[in-house]
Amino acid sequence: MSPILVTILSLIVFAGGMVLLLKVTPLLLRHNFDEGYFMGLAAADIFGGLLVFGPVGVIFAENNGTLTARVFDVIMLLIIGIVSLRIAYRSFRPHYMMNVLRVSGIVVGGYFLLLLVLTIYALVLMFM
Repeated sequence: MSPILVTILSLIVFAGGMVLLLKVTPLLLRHNFDEGYFMGLAAADIFGGLLVFGPVGVIFAENNGTLTARVFDVIMLLIIGIVSLRIAYRSFRPHYMMNVLRVSGIVVGGYFLLLLVLTIYALVLMFM
């Protein structure tokens, strides 16, 4: 496949992963951490994280690390970092959760803080 087609498909996958992360996480915060529904939503959230980070590597590898590919990747990683920080902040706030154990918010916030750390790590590795 041509690099342009792969880049377009990767951007579509990236957008789908972002939508999945942004739509599933509020549902995740409304359930207790030991429910089966929470586990299913957490699996969907992890899949969304994979869909978000996959295109970064695909675009970088397909275009052999050119400057244009690095710019695309930096923009995508900055979007991931901003969204992760925003969701982590919202999940740690106690008044956001209605009638749920505080542990659910801590688990979700911890996951998104780990996504933020992974984003920073990928940014550092991209320019080394």
